[in-house]
Amino acid sequence: FRTYIVLPAIRALAKLADPRAAEAFAACLEHDEALVRWHAIQGIVACGLTDFIPRLQQIGEKDGNDLVRERAQIAVESMRTPPPRLVN
Repeated sequence: FRTYIVLPAIRALAKLADPRAAEAFAACLEHDEALVRWHAIQGIVACGLTDFIPRLQQIGEKDGNDLVRERAQIAVESMRTPPPRLVN
């Protein structure tokens, strides 16, 4: 798929934060363009798709792009760390 088509779709899915987008995000993690992979990781985090943690760990170690590797590492850390509890 062309980057100019995929990026808006990935951004829209991330804004919806709908776990049903998992298949689309998974496909985009394999995209040739680093920007698409980066945005797919953003979407995975936005949707809270923790099943992707092992895949994100691999990307964090082996992706050919520094920014994608870094984003994957940050994503894994943020998905493993529970949000702070609010006390009223």
